[in-house]
Amino acid sequence: MRTESEASNSNILLVDDDEAILAAYASCLDGAGLASRSAADGWQALEMIGQGFRPSVVVTDLRMPNLDGIGFAEKLQKFA
Repeated sequence: MRTESEASNSNILLVDDDEAILAAYASCLDGAGLASRSAADGWQALEMIGQGFRPSVVVTDLRMPNLDGIGFAEKLQKFA
């Protein structure tokens, strides 16, 4: 069981081009007391990370326009 301070410190990045799916994921995580931020595509997610956001967990869609989930994951490795 997570303590309140552990849950409030959770940093989950959700990446999906479908707004309804992002909202559903965020709602479920919020209901579990977990903090999340959302990005509409891989490029937006990389921009957030480039600006200093360091997620503990990343959940990404594989099929997205512009930069898909696999391409995003490959570029994300450069920040590790």
